[in-house]
Amino acid sequence: MPKAKKRAPRVADVPAKARGLLELPNVGPATALDLVRLGLFESKALKSQNADTMYAKLCKIDGVRHDPCVIDVFASLVARLDEPAAAQAFDDESEDDAAPAGPLAIAIDLAEPEVAAEPSAGS
Repeated sequence: MPKAKKRAPRVADVPAKARGLLELPNVGPATALDLVRLGLFESKALKSQNADTMYAKLCKIDGVRHDPCVIDVFASLVARLDEPAAAQAFDDESEDDAAPAGPLAIAIDLAEPEVAAEPSAGS
């Protein structure tokens, strides 16, 4: 029996408490669900995160190597929240970078990634 095709994520698949993520640029249902799997339900939770660490953690959670473009999406989101003026420069620079021809090799350590420390309540 042939495998059923997996359907694309829809807005209805995103938990209600995480739907605010869909308001961010470049975030559709699939990216919002990636962020939810990382434990990030609100845009403010992205502040001061590390895109590379987020990507490594997502790969470990899912047990697959995701497309490296996910790193760019995560980096743009973190930059937008950390420094809104820098985010525009990041967006402009990313548009100028052409993807290299051929396969892209990235080494990923699927060991437990370091997670950014939660800010203390007194900070």
